Amino acid sequence: MPPLPTPDECRRIFREEGLHPLVVEHVEAVAALARRVAEALREKGRPVDVGLVHIGALLHDIGRSQSQGLDHAAKGAQLLRDRGLPEPLCLCVERHTGGGIDLAEAQALGLPRKDYTPRTLEEKLVCHIDNLFDGSKRQPLAQELAYLRSQRLEGAALKVKRLHDEISALLGTDLDRFT
Repeated sequence: MPPLPTPDECRRIFREEGLHPLVVEHVEAVAALARRVAEALREKGRPVDVGLVHIGALLHDIGRSQSQGLDHAAKGAQLLRDRGLPEPLCLCVERHTGGGIDLAEAQALGLPRKDYTPRTLEEKLVCHIDNLFDGSKRQPLAQELAYLRSQRLEGAALKVKRLHDEISALLGTDLDRFT
């Protein structure tokens, strides 16, 4: 398996793909928190690949260089596959949207036929930490849930809440209080 790119290599990819500076600010903020959470989980004895979480969070929105729609995750994963990057990294990017999108939802949304549900702890961390940000500003879970519900996305809100509860339980503290 090829190695993960370094943070500097990720930033080079941002420039090469023309990622908007506001998206870069967002991914940097998400990556910083994701790394801290992964490190805390590892300190608690949880088997987590901190490097994969950090780099996955840095690259999770690389597909926004091609699309602002829900398909940005699939496009970003393909972009990384085309660059020959490791499949676990590609899956972190592909499965980061909302609380995960199952096969039926993907079909209804017009996405490529696939299950985009995060499965590994690393995928779940990248997916959910992204939910805790509005741009580069951290937001409480309640704000994200209120937004999803205002869009009549109750199923997505339930998935996001489940991820939050799962990660909080592993941490031993509510993720909203984690700094």
